[in-house]
Amino acid sequence: MEVEYSGPTCPMCSSSLWKAVYVLNFTLHKCSRCGYTRFVLFTCPACGYHDALEMLHYDEQSKAFKCRRCKAVVSTLEDYEKQVIPLITK
Repeated sequence: MEVEYSGPTCPMCSSSLWKAVYVLNFTLHKCSRCGYTRFVLFTCPACGYHDALEMLHYDEQSKAFKCRRCKAVVSTLEDYEKQVIPLITK
């Protein structure tokens, strides 16, 4: 699902039209014109905690990204690599 909105000027193409792209438990904020990814947020499916991607904890043993607040799995590494990374770099 995608939602368009007006925001700050894109540093790559000067557009001010952005889209929020929802995939898995992540929201990617991308320029509607050139596809530049401004930032990525996550939402914990268990507790609803919503923050920057940097606030996720990667658990080596389970190969999953976990919420720092409640330790629930937000995404497996495999799902993240297959479904989110291609959208970030697109």
